[in-house]
Amino acid sequence: MSLLRSWLDSANDPTSDFPLNNLPLGVFSNAAGPARCGVAIGDRIVDVAAMEEAGFLKLADRPLLKEPAWNAFLAAGPEVWERLRILLIGFLAEGSAQAGQIEPFLCPREPERAIFMSPRRRAPLFALQGRRIHRLLRKP
Repeated sequence: MSLLRSWLDSANDPTSDFPLNNLPLGVFSNAAGPARCGVAIGDRIVDVAAMEEAGFLKLADRPLLKEPAWNAFLAAGPEVWERLRILLIGFLAEGSAQAGQIEPFLCPREPERAIFMSPRRRAPLFALQGRRIHRLLRKP
Protein backbone atom coordinates (compact mmCIF):
# COMPACT_ATOMS: atom_id res chain seq x y z
CA MET A 1 0.00 0.00 0.00
CA SER A 2 1.38 3.40 -0.90
CA LEU A 3 1.60 6.12 1.71
CA LEU A 4 -1.04 8.80 1.82
CA ARG A 5 0.71 12.19 1.70
CA SER A 6 0.36 14.71 4.53
CA TRP A 7 1.32 18.36 4.92
CA LEU A 8 3.11 17.19 8.10
CA ASP A 9 6.53 16.15 6.74
CA SER A 10 7.30 13.58 9.45
CA ALA A 11 4.17 11.63 8.44
CA ASN A 12 5.61 11.14 4.94
CA ASP A 13 8.71 9.28 6.13
CA PRO A 14 8.35 5.66 4.90
CA THR A 15 9.99 4.41 8.12
CA SER A 16 7.50 6.24 10.37
CA ASP A 17 5.24 4.10 12.54
CA PHE A 18 2.51 6.71 12.15
CA PRO A 19 1.98 7.81 8.54
CA LEU A 20 -1.41 9.14 7.46
CA ASN A 21 -2.39 5.54 6.62
CA ASN A 22 -2.01 4.53 10.29
CA LEU A 23 -3.74 6.86 12.76
CA PRO A 24 -3.67 5.05 16.11
CA LEU A 25 -5.83 6.13 19.02
CA GLY A 26 -4.13 6.86 22.30
CA VAL A 27 -4.01 8.76 25.54
CA PHE A 28 -1.26 11.29 26.14
CA SER A 29 -0.24 14.10 28.44
CA ASN A 30 2.30 16.88 28.26
CA ALA A 31 3.46 19.76 30.40
CA ALA A 32 0.43 21.78 29.27
CA GLY A 33 -2.15 19.65 31.03
CA PRO A 34 -3.71 16.38 32.10
CA ALA A 35 -4.06 13.15 30.11
CA ARG A 36 -6.41 13.31 27.14
CA CYS A 37 -7.33 11.51 23.92
CA GLY A 38 -5.03 11.94 20.95
CA VAL A 39 -4.14 10.40 17.60
CA ALA A 40 -0.51 9.88 16.54
CA ILE A 41 0.66 11.22 13.18
CA GLY A 42 4.35 11.28 12.25
CA ASP A 43 6.29 12.75 15.18
CA ARG A 44 3.22 14.54 16.55
CA ILE A 45 -0.05 13.88 18.35
CA VAL A 46 -3.32 15.43 17.26
CA ASP A 47 -5.13 16.55 20.41
CA VAL A 48 -8.55 15.31 19.29
CA ALA A 49 -10.08 16.08 22.70
CA ALA A 50 -9.17 19.77 22.24
CA MET A 51 -10.40 19.66 18.63
CA GLU A 52 -13.76 18.30 19.76
CA GLU A 53 -14.01 20.91 22.50
CA ALA A 54 -13.20 23.69 20.00
CA GLY A 55 -15.87 22.44 17.58
CA PHE A 56 -13.57 21.04 14.86
CA LEU A 57 -14.73 17.45 15.48
CA LYS A 58 -18.45 16.82 15.67
CA LEU A 59 -18.63 13.05 15.98
CA ALA A 60 -21.96 12.58 17.76
CA ASP A 61 -24.77 14.50 19.44
CA ARG A 62 -22.69 14.62 22.63
CA PRO A 63 -18.96 14.95 23.37
CA LEU A 64 -17.18 11.59 23.16
CA LEU A 65 -13.60 12.62 23.96
CA LYS A 66 -13.96 14.58 27.21
CA GLU A 67 -12.46 11.81 29.36
CA PRO A 68 -8.86 10.57 29.03
CA ALA A 69 -10.15 7.22 27.74
CA TRP A 70 -11.72 6.06 24.47
CA ASN A 71 -14.67 4.17 25.99
CA ALA A 72 -17.45 6.58 24.93
CA PHE A 73 -16.01 6.86 21.42
CA LEU A 74 -15.64 3.09 21.00
CA ALA A 75 -19.16 2.50 22.36
CA ALA A 76 -20.52 4.87 19.68
CA GLY A 77 -19.80 2.26 17.00
CA PRO A 78 -18.18 1.82 13.59
CA GLU A 79 -19.93 4.73 11.86
CA VAL A 80 -18.40 7.17 14.37
CA TRP A 81 -15.00 5.46 14.14
CA GLU A 82 -15.04 5.85 10.35
CA ARG A 83 -16.18 9.48 10.63
CA LEU A 84 -13.17 10.32 12.83
CA ARG A 85 -10.79 8.64 10.39
CA ILE A 86 -12.29 10.42 7.37
CA LEU A 87 -12.20 13.82 9.10
CA LEU A 88 -8.60 13.40 10.29
CA ILE A 89 -7.37 12.24 6.89
CA GLY A 90 -9.08 15.26 5.33
CA PHE A 91 -7.55 17.66 7.87
CA LEU A 92 -4.05 16.16 7.61
CA ALA A 93 -3.80 15.32 3.90
CA GLU A 94 -1.36 17.16 1.67
CA GLY A 95 -3.06 20.28 0.31
CA SER A 96 -5.70 20.44 3.05
CA ALA A 97 -7.32 23.86 3.32
CA GLN A 98 -7.63 23.31 7.10
CA ALA A 99 -3.90 22.77 7.77
CA GLY A 100 -3.48 26.18 9.42
CA GLN A 101 -6.50 25.60 11.66
CA ILE A 102 -5.38 22.11 12.69
CA GLU A 103 -1.71 22.92 13.35
CA PRO A 104 -2.40 24.44 16.82
CA PHE A 105 -3.83 21.06 17.90
CA LEU A 106 -0.56 19.22 17.15
CA CYS A 107 1.65 18.35 20.13
CA PRO A 108 5.14 16.82 20.12
CA ARG A 109 4.98 13.06 20.58
CA GLU A 110 6.92 12.21 23.73
CA PRO A 111 6.98 8.37 23.94
CA GLU A 112 7.30 8.40 27.73
CA ARG A 113 4.02 10.35 28.00
CA ALA A 114 1.87 8.59 25.42
CA ILE A 115 0.56 5.15 24.59
CA PHE A 116 -1.20 4.32 21.34
CA MET A 117 -3.17 1.36 20.07
CA SER A 118 -1.80 0.61 16.64
CA PRO A 119 -2.94 -2.05 14.17
CA ARG A 120 0.72 -2.60 13.28
CA ARG A 121 1.55 -4.26 16.61
CA ARG A 122 -0.16 -5.78 19.60
CA ALA A 123 -1.38 -3.10 21.97
CA PRO A 124 -1.10 -3.58 25.73
CA LEU A 125 -4.09 -2.97 27.96
CA PHE A 126 -1.85 -1.14 30.40
CA ALA A 127 1.10 1.14 29.78
CA LEU A 128 3.86 2.41 31.99
CA GLN A 129 3.97 6.20 31.95
CA GLY A 130 6.84 7.47 34.02
CA ARG A 131 6.30 5.65 37.31
CA ARG A 132 2.53 5.30 37.01
CA ILE A 133 0.59 2.59 35.22
CA HIS A 134 -2.33 3.78 33.10
CA ARG A 135 -5.20 1.75 31.71
CA LEU A 136 -5.84 2.44 28.01
CA LEU A 137 -9.55 1.83 28.39
CA ARG A 138 -11.44 2.32 31.60
CA LYS A 139 -13.70 -0.44 32.80
CA PRO A 140 -17.36 0.64 32.57
